[in-house]
Amino acid sequence: MTHSADDTDSESAYSVTEGQGKHEVRSASGLVVMVCNDLPSAQHYVSLLNQAYRNGYKAGYRHARSKG
Repeated sequence: MTHSADDTDSESAYSVTEGQGKHEVRSASGLVVMVCNDLPSAQHYVSLLNQAYRNGYKAGYRHARSKG
């Protein structure tokens, strides 16, 4: 089962997958970034990672656009 920590972001870079009693934080490519014992912790990390990803993406986009 996959959970999204941020329901407003349908294309999240990170998500939580539940398996074998653990909650895996995965990248969009399926790479397991970390494993948490509880869902709230995993969702918290997903939220932080998605926010950092969005902020970095936006900064990179602005930087590239200013170079053009």
